[in-house]
Amino acid sequence: MLEKKLKRTAFQRERRVLAMRGAFPEAEISFPEDLAKGVTCVPDLNDRHVVAAAIFGAADIIVTLNKKHFPASCIEQYSLSCQTPDEFLVRLFFLAPELVLEKVDWQAATLGQERSFIVQQLRKMTPLFAGLLEKGLIGG
Repeated sequence: MLEKKLKRTAFQRERRVLAMRGAFPEAEISFPEDLAKGVTCVPDLNDRHVVAAAIFGAADIIVTLNKKHFPASCIEQYSLSCQTPDEFLVRLFFLAPELVLEKVDWQAATLGQERSFIVQQLRKMTPLFAGLLEKGLIGG
């Protein structure tokens, strides 16, 4: 996805993956291969590993731009729900707005930027979330 949809180079993709692994080592899940094969209600064979990882990792939510690939009738039997990145971030914002703004501001500062720079970067993929940040419902 990083290379095709976001127009990133292979080097940029690899750098991001390494940074994500470094920041969130607990987010990477290994699971038995047979588990993915058993998730037969997911129509696309290439998406079954996502549900298997969520099950094995005790996740509650699958975050994806392709919600249609994870039918509610299927994933609900595993106590999972599916949200777009925008829906997920908006939900997080309303659960803990101060913490979300703190993290966004930290990310901006790490890049030597202001919050508005991060908002601009988020606008295409997460317009509702970017709008919340832009409106500055809490803080500025």
